[in-house]
Amino acid sequence: MALPSYLTRRDGRYYLQIRFSRPLAQLSGVSLYRVSLRTGDYRKARQKLTEFLSWILRMNESINFVDLFQKNVVELRQYLSDQLPISEERLHARLHYEEMLKNLRRRALARDCDPEMIAPEFTILFKRFVAQNVEAEGWLRRIENIRHYEQGRADMQTAIALGVIPQGFGMGLGQPPAGVPSIPLPTPFSTVMPSNPLGVPGVELHAAASPKDEDRAALVWEERKQEQDSGPQQAHEPQAQTTALRFSEALALFEEDDIRNGGNADARALVLLVVQFIIDKMDDPLLVEFDKEAAARIDAMLPDIPDRKNIPREHTVSLAARYDYARKHGWAGLKRLTEARLKNGYHNALSRFFGWLIEQKLYPFEK
Repeated sequence: MALPSYLTRRDGRYYLQIRFSRPLAQLSGVSLYRVSLRTGDYRKARQKLTEFLSWILRMNESINFVDLFQKNVVELRQYLSDQLPISEERLHARLHYEEMLKNLRRRALARDCDPEMIAPEFTILFKRFVAQNVEAEGWLRRIENIRHYEQGRADMQTAIALGVIPQGFGMGLGQPPAGVPSIPLPTPFSTVMPSNPLGVPGVELHAAASPKDEDRAALVWEERKQEQDSGPQQAHEPQAQTTALRFSEALALFEEDDIRNGGNADARALVLLVVQFIIDKMDDPLLVEFDKEAAARIDAMLPDIPDRKNIPREHTVSLAARYDYARKHGWAGLKRLTEARLKNGYHNALSRFFGWLIEQKLYPFEK
């Protein structure tokens, strides 16, 4: 079966792969955008591909930051009209779109181009978008918990009916155990803000489902100008719950904290470079998923990152791009990184990052 354009397959999994236009590549720092679709099913892969292309192709027509952020304001307005339930395919695309916008904002500010000056409504729209994603993730987790509970209850009833388990074990099967929610499901985006603070036509901004979700949104996006309804300490408050925090979000928190505390820019850049490799190669995992086995996998991959020499420029935008280039084209003419570079550079950078995570009580394992 022929694969649609932009859809590739490797090791039984499907990937989106698209080359950005030259202007967008310069703005985003990424020439070849590649992301796992987290499925080996062809139909699901095509559904996810469609969701991604809805914002990628529109971005690909941008020629500068002004054009780019104006287009993204339109895209955010459309996403804010979503209501629960949001499909897993659409949520996957929304989360990667969120990460792309964070990257574009950082790069725009580094070039003295403030998104708030280009599109004043961008910041508040993006904050609402992040809050929606948080609520949608929680909703899907709740659905999954209910599904597992109902399956377990059905299996238990079948086992009792077959005499495999004594009848006494059937007591209380009609009620969910503590901690497992019961149907009906929560009302999606039920709390509506009393007014549209920006007067944006056609946009109804919703409040997050709980204060905890608002805290996470504030943590991953610290506004340069605090909103009137946000306390000055809220954006800097350490994350109490780590179960839903991904590496990209933790990296953004690290960068903000290091800048705020006057950290060394070169050392910080090295941390960002190496942690981004984990994000790219492990599809932005949750912190709680990065155990000793995952760390060992990354440790084994680092020596297979080649030096920049003799690698085409478009494949040097990240460590992951260099790693993939060597795997695809072989090591002829390429040079491996020295042991000193790995130990004194990459390993030390990772040690610093994970040390910070542990200090902030964001990482549940030992360093």
